[in-house]
This record gives sequence, C-alpha cells and structure tokens, in this order.
Amino acid sequence: ADDPQLLLSMERPTLFGHTDLFLAPIKAAAEEHDPIYAYLYHEEKKRANNEMIRLLYVAATRAKSSLHLIAVVNTDASHPTLISSPPKNSLLAYFWPALANDFLTKIKEKPIFTALATNHINYTGNKPNFLFKRLTNNWFTSTLASEACATTPPTSIAKPSELNQQRWITPILHALFKQWSQDGIEKWCNLDNTARMTIINKYLLQQGLLPAEKIPFIDTLNQHIDQLLIEPRNKWLFNQEHRLINCQYALTLAENNQIKSVIIDKIFIDNVNTGWLVNYKMYHAEENHSDVFLEQEIQQQYQILQSTAKLLQKSIAAPLRLGVYFPLLGWWREWEYNN
Repeated sequence: ADDPQLLLSMERPTLFGHTDLFLAPIKAAAEEHDPIYAYLYHEEKKRANNEMIRLLYVAATRAKSSLHLIAVVNTDASHPTLISSPPKNSLLAYFWPALANDFLTKIKEKPIFTALATNHINYTGNKPNFLFKRLTNNWFTSTLASEACATTPPTSIAKPSELNQQRWITPILHALFKQWSQDGIEKWCNLDNTARMTIINKYLLQQGLLPAEKIPFIDTLNQHIDQLLIEPRNKWLFNQEHRLINCQYALTLAENNQIKSVIIDKIFIDNVNTGWLVNYKMYHAEENHSDVFLEQEIQQQYQILQSTAKLLQKSIAAPLRLGVYFPLLGWWREWEYNN
C-alpha cells in the first residue's frame, strides 16, 4: 500500500456556487482513526480510479481500425478451469463483469498451459492455442456484452430496444432537463426542426455514438421529447419564475456510520417560496416494470431526498417538499419534508 500522505486536501462546491476547502493532517500516532482523513483518502482513491477509467476510454477510442486489449488472469494449478478474480481497481476488474463468463468458457474448451518456476513452459501433448478474445468494434461492457461480442459484426442497424437504450437515452434526457431548468422549456417549444436536430445530434455525439449508430435513437428521442414538451407538470417544473438553486447537485452524506454519495437532480424554490428537492427516474413504458418495482424505487429515492433535506434545510431557508418524478411514465410522487 502507498505510504499515507502528511496532509490531504479537497475542494468541494457548495450548494450556492461557492467552494469549500477540506484539509486533514495525518492522524497522530496515538489515534486509531481520523474520519476526515479517511473520507478525503476515500475520495482521492475514487478520483484516481475514475481517472484511470477515463484514460482507458481515451486510449481505446483512439483506435481507427482495430484495438487489442491484452490481459493476464491467474488460475489454480489443481483446478485449471477456475480463474481468480483480477485485482480490485485494476483495468481488467472494470471489464470483468462482462468478460468473466467468456474467459471461463474458453478455458474449458482449451485448457491453459502452466509455467514452471524455472520459467520453462510445460506442455503435455500438443502445444495449445493461446486464448484470444476477439471483440467487434461495437462491443461495450454492459449486461448485453455477450450479444455484443458476436464473432461476426451485425449486418443491420439494431433497434434501440435491442441495445439497452437506457445507456444512451437516460443521460441525454438528464442533460436536457438541466438545460430546460436553466433556459426554460418554452425555448425548446419554439425551436425549429433543424435547430432541434442539431442539439440532439450533439448530445448523441457526446455519448460516444458514431453517425451510423445514432440513427436508431433519433426517432426514440424525438418521441420522448414531444411527450415531455406537452406534459403540464414539466411546464411547472421548468418554469423560469422559480428560483433555481442547483441541478444535478452531487454531495456526500454520512449516515449510519457510512459514507454515501448522492446526486439531487433539481433543487429550486417555487413562486410561493417552497423549496423543492426533486429526483428523476427515466424508466419508460416499454420496459414493463412492475408496480412493486417502481414503488421500491420511489421509497429508495424518498430516503435519499429525506436525508439530503435534513442536511440542506438551513441553507435553503424555506419550507421543503420532496418529489420523485418518472417523466416518461407520467408518474409523480411528492411529500412534505418533516424532520
């Protein structure tokens, strides 16, 4: 492990746009634990891991025609078909949920040779083939990775429902909601088709979709946007008379001796001086989620909003209400915050 640093620091934006500076010196020899130092160390490790993932993404997306990713996995000599999980926070660990089954399948088909302590390779019988996993250029790590890793490229453009459209559409809708919160929804209602398509294409490009890959998502996005623009609740939610405090506000809570990172999608004060904390869930009707599942989601979001309101009530200085919004389903649930 790395030697602990003498001083850790971190800047955090506040609710109203200022910046706070956290400082924590290394714990004294007589102390068993310093919670502030431990928190800053945890955040620094998380930042370093995210930076490693970002660099991997940048490196992988620079390939023009082909990309080779090479990984080493460990096996047990007495059980050659069992693989040890890669070290935590290694690059392979981020791919592992999508690739583990493929590795196991290939090993059962072609047992891996073992290297002796003398670094000479011990072969029994014919020399086995090396295990290469060849991925198509449209592969991504997700719950659908097994379908995406087909040995032959797709011959036609897949429909959004076949690709887990939540991966692409959800962040775009969140970005749109943030823009509507800042600029007002009326501006979008008055856009002509050319201007609207320019913005949609920009958002799709930001998600890493190539021009040919964007096609199946454009119609779906347009349908969702048309639905959202005529929804009366959205005209209230994105009303410019409200005083916007923050959008997609990230903060860290300490609850039950655990550190939790949460994001509140919108915090604002309406025209009757009521403060609102609202989170969005972008489920859509085609996913056929049960009422029980959605109710569990509502209760989970309620707990997050309740804990956040307890932390922010003095800063907002207004009566608070909490809201969970399913815009594509037309569902809305709200509560009065009661400390």
